[in-house]
Amino acid sequence: MTFKINIERFNELYDQIKSSDTSYFGLGNCNLSFPFKEMSTKLHSDKEYYNIKTRIELSDSLIEKKDIQFPLFDLEKNYKIKKLNNNALIVTNHKDEHEYELIKFNSKHSNYFSIESGSSATIQKKIGKANKFAFEIDRYKSLLETLINGVYALTEKDTMNNVLYWRPDILYDDSSLFFREPEEQQQLSSMLLTEKPNVTFDDIGGNEKSKTEIEGICFALTNPELYKKWGTRPSKGILLHGPPGTGKTMLAKALANKAEADFYNIKIADVTSMWYGQSEKFAQLPYDEAKLSGKKTIIYYDELDALCCNKDSSHEASVRVLSTILMNLDGLDSVQNLMVIASTNRLDSIEPALLRPGRFDRLIEVPKPDEKARNEIFGKYLKKHEMLSERKLFLELDFALLVAKSSGYSGADISEIFRRTLEQKIRDEFDGKKVSLVSTEDMLKQISGYERNKKLKKEIGFIHS
Repeated sequence: MTFKINIERFNELYDQIKSSDTSYFGLGNCNLSFPFKEMSTKLHSDKEYYNIKTRIELSDSLIEKKDIQFPLFDLEKNYKIKKLNNNALIVTNHKDEHEYELIKFNSKHSNYFSIESGSSATIQKKIGKANKFAFEIDRYKSLLETLINGVYALTEKDTMNNVLYWRPDILYDDSSLFFREPEEQQQLSSMLLTEKPNVTFDDIGGNEKSKTEIEGICFALTNPELYKKWGTRPSKGILLHGPPGTGKTMLAKALANKAEADFYNIKIADVTSMWYGQSEKFAQLPYDEAKLSGKKTIIYYDELDALCCNKDSSHEASVRVLSTILMNLDGLDSVQNLMVIASTNRLDSIEPALLRPGRFDRLIEVPKPDEKARNEIFGKYLKKHEMLSERKLFLELDFALLVAKSSGYSGADISEIFRRTLEQKIRDEFDGKKVSLVSTEDMLKQISGYERNKKLKKEIGFIHS
């Protein structure tokens, strides 16, 4: 597996650099897996000359350690290297001219590589014609790829099979740690809604094992210092799996409520269907927002199986979104306030790269409710509807009979039975009929009709047995 950088819309980039008036351009930034932390690249132009610089931060756990050095063997295979000392290298061109400067900084507070064209003090490289500029940018990105992949090899760590995209339309704001596209950023931000869920674990019927397990995960957001005290880290990626309608989203929202965390509810199918070039930017946005805000945050992905990246069938947008999610999952060790949760109805269709240790490595099953759980769910929905109407709606229901007749039903199925039953009462009242409170017979009648509907859906292949 290798780390790669792809340059998109180069002609636009070149035109932008040539016409800019002393501007910075952030070409791209991303999180990386251990031993790295984050990589960011910016380019400074004044229409005639340019300077390009990359900062690659190493993991916080490596601060004050000096065991991560330049991969000299890999660099010397492709570049002419002058070694100034253990912490600095100079790359020269065929004319023996100073071309790139590589420095490793190591202190009590920071630990990173810096790779810059020319000298750190001045802009030395002339922009020149498009083909010459393209050659130099390509050579620079190849140097970065060699350095990153070489360090992974030296430390015997696996890199992500990942592609970082450099694009011309990203402006760099020196006051921020992140790269932003002002107008586009605002448009995307308006589509990213933050929730403060009011769902509690008491609102969820059944699923006692699932609730207990996910409630325990709350400590990762509310008491991160305990993990630090014991020298470990919590799971950053949790995958809820089980049949449709079993309460996976409700569990995630209940966790956000208990942890008092912001909640981003993202449907993967919607993200991957966005217009070209926007899907991965939107996928990156909640991570950037969480880091900037410093608030406790849960990012929730519904239908994670939509990122099935089979080479023969996957959409390009799915591949890019997958790449963005993997990059961020691999960089979450350094972000204490953020947790990522996903759900799926098709565990066997999940892209294997997502299930590697350190990513979605905590799997929690959310099965269909058993008899005891269905009895509890019937009781909770009865109370919910009476609370909403602020009056008594139901006669004494025979829960045992309703539970027996609803074998195999999910919580969502039971919710639909209540909705249909109450809707029928509304129709009867509208038609001027004498309407009584809801009885067991009313509920059973709707269950019978619901069963016929389910049978028809199975016959036409809409749902599976």
